[in-house]
Amino acid sequence: MASTPNPPAPAPAPAAPIPIHFPRMEMQPGNRAQSAPLQFLQFFTPGTGRGLHAEEAAAPGKPLARIQKPLFNILEERNSTEFDYLIHGVANMICFLQGRGLLDQYTEEHSRIQEEEAREIDSYGNRWDFKDIYLQFATHGVTIAHPKINIDGFTEHHKSYIATGTCFDDYTSQINHSCVPSCIWVFNKAELQLRAVKNIRAGEELTVSYDAYEGSREENYSQGTVKSHWNGNAHKKRVKKLEDRWGFKCACTLCLGAKDQPFWHTKGSRIDDLVQLLFKIAKYPPPQPIDELPKLLQILTIASQEALPLQSFPLKAIHERIRNHQANSNQVDSALQTSLTLYFDIEPHYSPPLPLSERLSSLRILSEYIELSTRSLNLTYTVEGLCIIQFGMKLKLDRDSETCFGRDSDVAAFLRKMLDAEIKAVGIGSMRTKIDAGSVEMRFAFEMKRMLRWAGFDEEQIRKAEIGEML
Repeated sequence: MASTPNPPAPAPAPAAPIPIHFPRMEMQPGNRAQSAPLQFLQFFTPGTGRGLHAEEAAAPGKPLARIQKPLFNILEERNSTEFDYLIHGVANMICFLQGRGLLDQYTEEHSRIQEEEAREIDSYGNRWDFKDIYLQFATHGVTIAHPKINIDGFTEHHKSYIATGTCFDDYTSQINHSCVPSCIWVFNKAELQLRAVKNIRAGEELTVSYDAYEGSREENYSQGTVKSHWNGNAHKKRVKKLEDRWGFKCACTLCLGAKDQPFWHTKGSRIDDLVQLLFKIAKYPPPQPIDELPKLLQILTIASQEALPLQSFPLKAIHERIRNHQANSNQVDSALQTSLTLYFDIEPHYSPPLPLSERLSSLRILSEYIELSTRSLNLTYTVEGLCIIQFGMKLKLDRDSETCFGRDSDVAAFLRKMLDAEIKAVGIGSMRTKIDAGSVEMRFAFEMKRMLRWAGFDEEQIRKAEIGEML
Protein backbone atom coordinates (compact mmCIF):
# COMPACT_ATOMS: atom_id res chain seq x y z
CA MET A 1 0.00 0.00 0.00
CA ALA A 2 1.42 3.31 -1.01
CA SER A 3 2.26 5.64 1.80
CA THR A 4 0.30 8.84 2.11
CA PRO A 5 2.44 11.76 0.97
CA ASN A 6 3.25 14.35 3.55
CA PRO A 7 1.27 17.56 3.20
CA PRO A 8 3.25 20.46 1.72
CA ALA A 9 4.98 22.70 4.18
CA PRO A 10 3.13 25.95 4.82
CA ALA A 11 4.50 29.00 3.05
CA PRO A 12 6.67 31.18 5.26
CA ALA A 13 4.91 34.19 6.69
CA PRO A 14 5.94 37.53 5.16
CA ALA A 15 8.66 39.24 7.08
CA ALA A 16 7.55 42.02 9.37
CA PRO A 17 8.31 45.52 8.12
CA ILE A 18 11.77 46.64 9.18
CA PRO A 19 12.37 50.34 9.82
CA ILE A 20 15.58 51.30 8.04
CA HIS A 21 17.58 54.49 8.06
CA PHE A 22 19.43 55.80 5.03
CA PRO A 23 22.61 57.64 5.94
CA ARG A 24 22.91 59.12 2.44
CA MET A 25 19.20 59.72 1.81
CA GLU A 26 17.84 62.76 3.59
CA MET A 27 14.64 64.72 3.29
CA GLN A 28 13.97 68.22 4.51
CA PRO A 29 10.22 68.59 5.17
CA GLY A 30 9.00 72.07 5.89
CA ASN A 31 7.94 71.17 9.43
CA ARG A 32 11.23 69.54 10.44
CA ALA A 33 14.79 70.57 10.99
CA GLN A 34 17.04 70.19 7.98
CA SER A 35 19.04 67.48 9.69
CA ALA A 36 16.01 65.26 10.29
CA PRO A 37 16.19 62.22 7.99
CA LEU A 38 13.15 60.55 6.48
CA GLN A 39 12.47 57.02 7.72
CA PHE A 40 11.35 54.31 5.33
CA LEU A 41 9.89 50.88 6.01
CA GLN A 42 11.44 47.93 4.23
CA PHE A 43 9.06 45.16 3.15
CA PHE A 44 9.51 41.80 1.49
CA THR A 45 6.65 40.92 -0.83
CA PRO A 46 6.41 37.49 -2.52
CA GLY A 47 6.94 37.93 -6.25
CA THR A 48 8.52 41.37 -6.05
CA GLY A 49 11.09 40.99 -3.27
CA ARG A 50 12.24 43.94 -1.22
CA GLY A 51 10.37 47.20 -1.33
CA LEU A 52 10.24 50.57 0.41
CA HIS A 53 7.22 52.20 2.04
CA ALA A 54 7.16 55.82 3.18
CA GLU A 55 6.13 56.51 6.75
CA GLU A 56 4.86 59.98 5.85
CA ALA A 57 2.33 61.21 3.33
CA ALA A 58 3.72 63.20 0.41
CA ALA A 59 2.18 65.54 -2.16
CA PRO A 60 3.21 65.61 -5.85
CA GLY A 61 6.60 67.26 -6.29
CA LYS A 62 7.76 66.66 -2.72
CA PRO A 63 11.40 65.50 -2.51
CA LEU A 64 11.55 62.14 -0.74
CA ALA A 65 15.28 61.47 -0.83
CA ARG A 66 18.52 63.17 -1.83
CA ILE A 67 21.68 61.25 -2.66
CA GLN A 68 25.06 62.92 -2.98
CA LYS A 69 27.54 60.34 -4.23
CA PRO A 70 29.58 59.57 -7.37
CA LEU A 71 27.71 58.12 -10.30
CA PHE A 72 28.73 55.12 -12.36
CA ASN A 73 27.51 55.53 -15.91
CA ILE A 74 26.39 52.94 -18.42
CA LEU A 75 26.02 54.35 -21.91
CA GLU A 76 23.40 52.34 -23.72
CA GLU A 77 23.38 52.05 -27.49
CA ARG A 78 20.23 53.09 -29.25
CA ASN A 79 18.26 50.24 -30.79
CA SER A 80 20.56 47.71 -29.17
CA THR A 81 19.74 44.14 -28.26
CA GLU A 82 19.38 43.03 -24.67
CA PHE A 83 23.09 42.59 -23.97
CA ASP A 84 24.51 45.22 -26.33
CA TYR A 85 26.05 47.63 -23.85
CA LEU A 86 29.03 49.89 -23.77
CA ILE A 87 30.52 49.42 -20.32
CA HIS A 88 32.86 52.13 -19.08
CA GLY A 89 34.61 52.55 -15.77
CA VAL A 90 34.20 49.07 -14.31
CA ALA A 91 36.95 49.99 -11.85
CA ASN A 92 34.50 52.33 -10.13
CA MET A 93 32.42 49.29 -9.24
CA ILE A 94 35.26 47.00 -8.14
CA CYS A 95 34.35 47.08 -4.43
CA PHE A 96 30.69 46.52 -5.17
CA LEU A 97 31.33 43.55 -7.44
CA GLN A 98 34.10 42.06 -5.33
CA GLY A 99 31.73 41.71 -2.41
CA ARG A 100 29.54 39.50 -4.58
CA GLY A 101 32.35 37.45 -6.08
CA LEU A 102 31.70 38.68 -9.60
CA LEU A 103 34.81 40.63 -10.45
CA ASP A 104 38.25 40.94 -8.88
CA GLN A 105 40.29 42.37 -11.71
CA TYR A 106 40.78 45.94 -12.84
CA THR A 107 39.71 47.05 -16.31
CA GLU A 108 39.08 50.40 -17.96
CA GLU A 109 38.41 49.07 -21.44
CA HIS A 110 35.26 49.71 -23.42
CA SER A 111 33.79 46.31 -24.19
CA ARG A 112 30.88 45.59 -26.46
CA ILE A 113 29.03 42.49 -25.32
CA GLN A 114 27.05 40.69 -27.99
CA GLU A 115 23.90 38.85 -27.03
CA GLU A 116 25.18 35.52 -28.31
CA GLU A 117 28.47 35.86 -26.40
CA ALA A 118 27.34 37.13 -22.99
CA ARG A 119 30.91 36.85 -21.67
CA GLU A 120 33.64 39.43 -21.20
CA ILE A 121 37.40 39.07 -21.54
CA ASP A 122 39.36 41.61 -19.52
CA SER A 123 42.88 42.86 -20.19
CA TYR A 124 44.32 40.00 -18.12
CA GLY A 125 42.68 37.32 -20.26
CA ASN A 126 40.17 36.29 -17.60
CA ARG A 127 36.64 35.48 -18.73
CA TRP A 128 33.69 36.67 -16.67
CA ASP A 129 30.06 35.69 -16.90
CA PHE A 130 28.58 38.93 -18.17
CA LYS A 131 25.01 37.93 -17.36
CA ASP A 132 25.78 37.84 -13.63
CA ILE A 133 27.46 41.23 -13.79
CA TYR A 134 24.63 42.58 -15.94
CA LEU A 135 22.02 41.39 -13.44
CA GLN A 136 23.87 43.19 -10.65
CA PHE A 137 23.88 46.35 -12.76
CA ALA A 138 20.15 45.99 -13.47
CA THR A 139 19.23 45.06 -9.90
CA HIS A 140 21.19 47.76 -8.07
CA GLY A 141 21.11 50.53 -10.68
CA VAL A 142 18.92 53.60 -10.77
CA THR A 143 18.55 55.12 -14.24
CA ILE A 144 18.84 58.91 -14.21
CA ALA A 145 17.75 61.33 -16.90
CA HIS A 146 17.22 64.96 -17.85
CA PRO A 147 13.79 66.03 -19.09
CA LYS A 148 13.50 67.27 -22.65
CA ILE A 149 12.27 70.84 -22.64
CA ASN A 150 11.09 71.64 -26.15
CA ILE A 151 9.75 69.84 -29.18
CA ASP A 152 11.86 69.84 -32.35
CA GLY A 153 9.97 72.10 -34.72
CA PHE A 154 6.80 70.27 -35.67
CA THR A 155 8.01 66.84 -34.50
CA GLU A 156 7.17 65.71 -31.00
CA HIS A 157 9.38 63.66 -28.74
CA HIS A 158 7.87 60.27 -27.98
CA LYS A 159 10.29 60.01 -25.08
CA SER A 160 10.28 63.13 -22.92
CA TYR A 161 13.54 62.33 -21.09
CA ILE A 162 17.16 61.86 -22.11
CA ALA A 163 18.85 59.01 -20.24
CA THR A 164 22.21 60.22 -18.95
CA GLY A 165 23.51 57.37 -16.82
CA THR A 166 22.99 55.03 -13.91
CA CYS A 167 23.56 55.51 -10.19
CA PHE A 168 24.31 52.34 -8.23
CA ASP A 169 23.06 52.24 -4.69
CA ASP A 170 21.99 49.25 -2.62
CA TYR A 171 19.32 51.26 -0.79
CA THR A 172 17.62 53.14 -3.57
CA SER A 173 17.51 50.06 -5.81
CA GLN A 174 15.01 48.51 -3.40
CA ILE A 175 12.25 50.71 -4.84
CA ASN A 176 10.05 48.48 -6.98
CA HIS A 177 8.65 49.10 -10.45
CA SER A 178 5.12 50.12 -11.37
CA CYS A 179 3.71 51.02 -14.78
CA VAL A 180 1.82 53.70 -12.83
CA PRO A 181 4.66 55.00 -10.61
CA SER A 182 4.33 57.21 -7.55
CA CYS A 183 7.87 58.64 -7.77
CA ILE A 184 10.46 59.77 -10.30
CA TRP A 185 14.25 60.02 -10.15
CA VAL A 186 15.65 63.45 -11.03
CA PHE A 187 19.34 64.23 -11.43
CA ASN A 188 19.95 67.83 -10.34
CA LYS A 189 23.59 68.75 -10.82
CA ALA A 190 25.55 66.53 -8.40
CA GLU A 191 22.49 65.34 -6.52
CA LEU A 192 20.11 62.51 -7.31
CA GLN A 193 16.62 63.21 -6.00
CA LEU A 194 13.58 61.01 -5.55
CA ARG A 195 10.41 63.09 -5.96
CA ALA A 196 6.74 62.21 -5.63
CA VAL A 197 4.68 62.57 -8.81
CA LYS A 198 1.32 61.75 -7.19
CA ASN A 199 -0.26 61.91 -3.76
CA ILE A 200 1.39 59.23 -1.60
CA ARG A 201 -0.36 58.00 1.53
CA ALA A 202 1.50 57.22 4.74
CA GLY A 203 2.57 53.59 4.54
CA GLU A 204 2.12 53.39 0.75
CA GLU A 205 4.84 51.65 -1.23
CA LEU A 206 7.16 53.88 -3.24
CA THR A 207 7.40 52.90 -6.90
CA VAL A 208 9.23 54.15 -9.98
CA SER A 209 9.00 53.19 -13.64
CA TYR A 210 12.05 51.13 -14.55
CA ASP A 211 11.52 51.66 -18.27
CA ALA A 212 10.65 55.36 -18.13
CA TYR A 213 13.73 56.22 -20.19
CA GLU A 214 13.87 53.09 -22.33
CA GLY A 215 12.73 52.58 -25.90
CA SER A 216 9.59 50.70 -24.90
CA ARG A 217 7.51 53.88 -25.22
CA GLU A 218 8.74 54.82 -28.67
CA GLU A 219 6.33 54.57 -31.56
CA ASN A 220 6.91 54.15 -35.26
CA TYR A 221 4.76 54.59 -38.32
CA SER A 222 3.33 51.11 -38.63
CA GLN A 223 -0.19 49.94 -39.35
CA GLY A 224 0.23 47.55 -36.44
CA THR A 225 0.94 50.26 -33.86
CA VAL A 226 -2.62 51.54 -33.44
CA LYS A 227 -4.02 48.03 -33.46
CA SER A 228 -1.54 46.91 -30.81
CA HIS A 229 -2.65 49.78 -28.56
CA TRP A 230 -6.26 48.92 -29.24
CA ASN A 231 -6.09 45.24 -28.29
CA GLY A 232 -3.58 45.64 -25.46
CA ASN A 233 -0.61 43.98 -27.18
CA ALA A 234 1.46 47.15 -26.82
CA HIS A 235 1.21 46.90 -23.05
CA LYS A 236 1.87 43.15 -23.11
CA LYS A 237 5.03 43.87 -25.10
CA ARG A 238 6.10 46.35 -22.45
CA VAL A 239 5.52 43.76 -19.70
CA LYS A 240 7.58 41.22 -21.67
CA LYS A 241 10.45 43.71 -22.01
CA LEU A 242 10.38 44.34 -18.28
CA GLU A 243 10.56 40.61 -17.62
CA ASP A 244 13.42 40.11 -20.09
CA ARG A 245 15.40 43.06 -18.76
CA TRP A 246 14.87 42.80 -15.01
CA GLY A 247 13.65 39.25 -14.53
CA PHE A 248 10.22 39.86 -12.95
CA LYS A 249 6.59 39.93 -13.98
CA CYS A 250 5.01 43.29 -13.27
CA ALA A 251 2.18 43.07 -10.72
CA CYS A 252 1.15 46.73 -10.62
CA THR A 253 -2.51 47.73 -10.67
CA LEU A 254 -2.45 48.41 -14.41
CA CYS A 255 -0.93 45.02 -15.28
CA LEU A 256 -3.14 43.05 -12.90
CA GLY A 257 -6.19 44.77 -14.29
CA ALA A 258 -5.15 43.93 -17.86
CA LYS A 259 -4.18 40.33 -17.10
CA ASP A 260 -7.61 38.71 -17.28
CA GLN A 261 -9.64 41.27 -19.15
CA PRO A 262 -9.23 43.13 -22.44
CA PHE A 263 -8.05 46.70 -22.50
CA TRP A 264 -11.02 47.67 -24.61
CA HIS A 265 -14.45 46.37 -23.61
CA THR A 266 -16.11 46.70 -27.04
CA LYS A 267 -14.95 43.50 -28.74
CA GLY A 268 -17.21 42.68 -31.66
CA SER A 269 -18.79 46.14 -31.68
CA ARG A 270 -19.00 48.46 -34.66
CA ILE A 271 -15.96 50.48 -33.63
CA ASP A 272 -13.90 47.37 -32.88
CA ASP A 273 -14.71 45.92 -36.31
CA LEU A 274 -13.72 49.25 -37.87
CA VAL A 275 -10.33 49.23 -36.15
CA GLN A 276 -9.66 45.65 -37.23
CA LEU A 277 -10.55 46.58 -40.82
CA LEU A 278 -8.75 49.93 -41.09
CA PHE A 279 -5.53 48.78 -39.49
CA LYS A 280 -5.21 45.35 -40.99
CA ILE A 281 -1.48 44.86 -41.54
CA ALA A 282 -0.61 44.61 -45.22
CA LYS A 283 2.87 43.84 -46.53
CA TYR A 284 2.25 45.31 -49.99
CA PRO A 285 2.18 48.17 -50.50
CA PRO A 286 3.98 49.28 -47.34
CA PRO A 287 1.86 51.59 -45.15
CA GLN A 288 2.44 55.31 -45.45
CA PRO A 289 2.08 57.69 -42.48
CA ILE A 290 -0.13 60.05 -44.46
CA ASP A 291 -2.71 57.27 -44.92
CA GLU A 292 -3.22 56.84 -41.19
CA LEU A 293 -4.62 60.23 -40.16
CA PRO A 294 -8.00 59.90 -41.96
CA LYS A 295 -8.44 56.45 -40.41
CA LEU A 296 -7.74 57.76 -36.93
CA LEU A 297 -10.19 60.63 -37.39
CA GLN A 298 -12.80 58.13 -38.62
CA ILE A 299 -12.36 56.13 -35.42
CA LEU A 300 -12.98 59.25 -33.32
CA THR A 301 -16.14 59.98 -35.31
CA ILE A 302 -17.52 56.49 -34.63
CA ALA A 303 -16.48 56.74 -30.98
CA SER A 304 -18.42 60.00 -30.67
CA GLN A 305 -21.49 58.46 -32.32
CA GLU A 306 -21.38 55.55 -29.87
CA ALA A 307 -20.85 57.92 -26.91
CA LEU A 308 -17.57 56.32 -25.89
CA PRO A 309 -15.79 58.54 -23.35
CA LEU A 310 -12.61 60.21 -24.57
CA GLN A 311 -10.87 59.19 -21.36
CA SER A 312 -11.20 55.50 -22.24
CA PHE A 313 -8.12 53.58 -23.25
CA PRO A 314 -6.85 53.72 -25.95
CA LEU A 315 -8.45 56.94 -27.23
CA LYS A 316 -5.77 58.91 -25.38
CA ALA A 317 -3.06 57.12 -27.38
CA ILE A 318 -5.04 57.69 -30.59
CA HIS A 319 -5.32 61.43 -29.88
CA GLU A 320 -1.56 61.62 -29.28
CA ARG A 321 -0.95 59.89 -32.60
CA ILE A 322 -3.37 62.21 -34.38
CA ARG A 323 -1.55 65.22 -32.94
CA ASN A 324 1.76 63.86 -34.16
CA HIS A 325 0.40 63.42 -37.70
CA GLN A 326 -1.10 66.91 -37.67
CA ALA A 327 2.16 68.46 -36.53
CA ASN A 328 4.24 66.60 -39.10
CA SER A 329 1.77 67.69 -41.81
CA ASN A 330 2.17 71.36 -40.75
CA GLN A 331 -1.44 71.47 -39.49
CA VAL A 332 -0.40 73.50 -36.47
CA ASP A 333 -3.89 74.79 -35.58
CA SER A 334 -5.31 71.27 -35.67
CA ALA A 335 -2.43 70.00 -33.55
CA LEU A 336 -3.18 72.76 -31.04
CA GLN A 337 -6.85 71.77 -30.89
CA THR A 338 -5.88 68.15 -30.23
CA SER A 339 -3.38 69.25 -27.58
CA LEU A 340 -6.06 71.30 -25.82
CA THR A 341 -8.40 68.29 -25.84
CA LEU A 342 -5.70 66.06 -24.41
CA TYR A 343 -4.56 68.43 -21.66
CA PHE A 344 -7.91 69.81 -20.50
CA ASP A 345 -10.48 67.12 -21.36
CA ILE A 346 -8.76 63.72 -21.44
CA GLU A 347 -5.76 63.65 -19.11
CA PRO A 348 -7.39 65.17 -15.96
CA HIS A 349 -9.99 62.38 -15.96
CA TYR A 350 -7.82 59.54 -17.24
CA SER A 351 -7.67 56.25 -15.36
CA PRO A 352 -5.24 55.39 -13.91
CA PRO A 353 -4.41 59.02 -12.96
CA LEU A 354 -1.39 60.39 -14.81
CA PRO A 355 1.64 61.34 -12.70
CA LEU A 356 2.81 64.93 -12.45
CA SER A 357 5.81 64.28 -14.71
CA GLU A 358 3.60 63.12 -17.61
CA ARG A 359 1.22 66.04 -17.16
CA LEU A 360 4.20 68.38 -17.28
CA SER A 361 5.40 66.81 -20.52
CA SER A 362 1.96 67.36 -22.03
CA LEU A 363 1.99 70.98 -20.82
CA ARG A 364 5.33 71.58 -22.54
CA ILE A 365 3.93 70.32 -25.84
CA LEU A 366 0.77 72.40 -25.46
CA SER A 367 2.73 75.58 -24.73
CA GLU A 368 4.84 75.02 -27.85
CA TYR A 369 1.78 74.66 -30.08
CA ILE A 370 0.17 77.75 -28.58
CA GLU A 371 3.27 79.73 -29.44
CA LEU A 372 3.42 78.28 -32.97
CA SER A 373 -0.27 78.90 -33.63
CA THR A 374 -0.80 82.40 -32.27
CA ARG A 375 -0.30 84.05 -35.67
CA SER A 376 -2.75 81.83 -37.54
CA LEU A 377 -5.66 81.34 -35.12
CA ASN A 378 -9.10 82.10 -36.49
CA LEU A 379 -9.71 84.49 -33.60
CA THR A 380 -9.59 88.24 -33.21
CA TYR A 381 -6.81 88.38 -30.64
CA THR A 382 -5.20 91.59 -29.55
CA VAL A 383 -1.44 91.67 -29.20
CA GLU A 384 -1.94 92.06 -25.48
CA GLY A 385 -4.20 88.98 -25.37
CA LEU A 386 -1.62 86.84 -27.15
CA CYS A 387 1.08 88.07 -24.80
CA ILE A 388 -1.10 87.20 -21.81
CA ILE A 389 -1.64 83.63 -23.04
CA GLN A 390 2.01 82.99 -23.85
CA PHE A 391 3.19 84.58 -20.61
CA GLY A 392 0.66 82.59 -18.56
CA MET A 393 1.72 79.30 -20.16
CA LYS A 394 5.39 80.02 -19.46
CA LEU A 395 4.51 80.94 -15.88
CA LYS A 396 2.54 77.69 -15.44
CA LEU A 397 5.35 75.68 -17.02
CA ASP A 398 7.95 77.33 -14.80
CA ARG A 399 6.00 76.73 -11.58
CA ASP A 400 5.12 73.11 -12.37
CA SER A 401 8.71 72.34 -13.41
CA GLU A 402 10.01 73.69 -10.10
CA THR A 403 7.46 71.55 -8.27
CA CYS A 404 8.28 68.39 -10.19
CA PHE A 405 12.04 68.64 -10.66
CA GLY A 406 13.14 71.15 -8.01
CA ARG A 407 13.99 74.84 -8.22
CA ASP A 408 17.69 74.00 -8.44
CA SER A 409 17.23 71.67 -11.42
CA ASP A 410 18.65 72.50 -14.84
CA VAL A 411 15.24 72.40 -16.51
CA ALA A 412 13.71 74.79 -13.94
CA ALA A 413 16.63 77.19 -14.34
CA PHE A 414 16.24 77.12 -18.13
CA LEU A 415 12.51 77.83 -17.97
CA ARG A 416 13.03 80.57 -15.40
CA LYS A 417 15.46 82.21 -17.81
CA MET A 418 12.85 82.00 -20.58
CA LEU A 419 10.25 83.53 -18.29
CA ASP A 420 12.54 86.42 -17.37
CA ALA A 421 13.14 87.05 -21.06
CA GLU A 422 9.38 87.06 -21.65
CA ILE A 423 8.86 89.61 -18.89
CA LYS A 424 11.44 91.88 -20.52
CA ALA A 425 9.80 91.53 -23.95
CA VAL A 426 8.07 94.50 -25.53
CA GLY A 427 4.52 93.16 -25.19
CA ILE A 428 4.72 92.21 -21.54
CA GLY A 429 6.92 95.17 -20.73
CA SER A 430 4.27 97.59 -21.99
CA MET A 431 1.71 96.01 -19.68
CA ARG A 432 3.77 95.94 -16.52
CA THR A 433 2.63 99.38 -15.45
CA LYS A 434 -1.00 98.71 -16.37
CA ILE A 435 -1.74 95.18 -15.13
CA ASP A 436 -0.81 93.73 -11.78
CA ALA A 437 -0.27 90.02 -11.12
CA GLY A 438 -3.90 89.42 -10.18
CA SER A 439 -5.11 91.08 -13.37
CA VAL A 440 -2.76 88.91 -15.43
CA GLU A 441 -4.28 85.78 -13.90
CA MET A 442 -7.83 86.96 -14.63
CA ARG A 443 -6.94 87.96 -18.19
CA PHE A 444 -5.19 84.65 -18.74
CA ALA A 445 -8.29 82.72 -17.62
CA PHE A 446 -10.47 84.84 -19.93
CA GLU A 447 -8.22 84.35 -22.97
CA MET A 448 -7.76 80.61 -22.34
CA LYS A 449 -11.53 80.07 -22.12
CA ARG A 450 -11.82 81.90 -25.40
CA MET A 451 -9.23 79.58 -26.93
CA LEU A 452 -11.07 76.49 -25.65
CA ARG A 453 -14.29 77.72 -27.29
CA TRP A 454 -12.35 78.06 -30.54
CA ALA A 455 -11.19 74.45 -30.08
CA GLY A 456 -14.80 73.23 -29.83
CA PHE A 457 -15.22 73.00 -26.05
CA ASP A 458 -18.73 73.55 -24.68
CA GLU A 459 -19.36 75.51 -21.50
CA GLU A 460 -19.52 72.39 -19.31
CA GLN A 461 -16.15 71.20 -20.61
CA ILE A 462 -14.69 74.66 -19.98
CA ARG A 463 -16.03 74.63 -16.42
CA LYS A 464 -14.46 71.23 -15.74
CA ALA A 465 -11.14 72.46 -17.18
CA GLU A 466 -10.79 74.75 -14.13
CA ILE A 467 -8.85 77.38 -16.05
CA GLY A 468 -9.00 79.75 -13.11
CA GLU A 469 -6.88 77.32 -11.05
CA MET A 470 -4.01 77.06 -13.54
CA LEU A 471 -2.03 79.98 -12.14
